Amino acid sequence: MSENKKYALTKDILEIWNRHEAYARLRDRYVKLPLAHKKAVKCAIEAENARTDFWLEVKKLYPELSGKRLTAEPTEGWVYETI
Repeated sequence: MSENKKYALTKDILEIWNRHEAYARLRDRYVKLPLAHKKAVKCAIEAENARTDFWLEVKKLYPELSGKRLTAEPTEGWVYETI
């Protein structure tokens, strides 16, 4: 079995992923608090926007990956092409 191709991520793209993670954690915390539903919804929207921005930036950096199956490992700083 061949290994998946790895593509390095830039610092800016990793920051977008970190923003996604931060909003997702805030969303999870707000959901558990009484009367914080609106804040949870705002955080959910921001988390999804950041996730979308992340993938758009990855595809801008590596246009050859458009339309391919990808798996992100932001903690390692890579995106893998799933074969």
